[in-house]
Amino acid sequence: MEGLEALKARARLYPLNLAMLVAAILLGALTPAPHDLLEETYTKYKELIASLGLEESPFDVAVYRVFVHNLYAASTMYVPILGIGFALYAAYVTGLAVQALAVMEAKSLWVIMASLLLVPSTWIEVLAYSIAVTESMFLGRAIMKRRRRGEFAISLAMLILVASLLLLSASIELMIARLAFRG
Repeated sequence: MEGLEALKARARLYPLNLAMLVAAILLGALTPAPHDLLEETYTKYKELIASLGLEESPFDVAVYRVFVHNLYAASTMYVPILGIGFALYAAYVTGLAVQALAVMEAKSLWVIMASLLLVPSTWIEVLAYSIAVTESMFLGRAIMKRRRRGEFAISLAMLILVASLLLLSASIELMIARLAFRG
């Protein structure tokens, strides 16, 4: 029964952490930023997209590349206590990238935000990140209380869930992108 209570305690934090991450994305998108910062962010965003080689790769390879990129981000969010800061920073920078995209390509910020928030892959990905942040909190608490054994087993199971959600999210994201941009 102790394991079930631990899962319930985590589940209560998921919506809070999800809302916190979405708020950080919105804050990054809506906070006025200097033009040179937006230019730099836009350039880094374009470099990241180019480095993943998504357009020329077969679907499965592209999914794998997005999955690995997102899993790397989630793994930093797993770091006890510090993962929360990493997650908030990553979410804020995501919002900043949205703002940079809107400014540099002269597109509506609201249309880009809506297109980001209306696709299911975004919500699956943010849910995965909120689980990772929650695990960061619980791992930090377990280390401080010296109750690592049970927490690590649950955290490992949650890591498998996070990875599964990120794989699903990457698959949906690329499927939608390829359908939307099919010539």
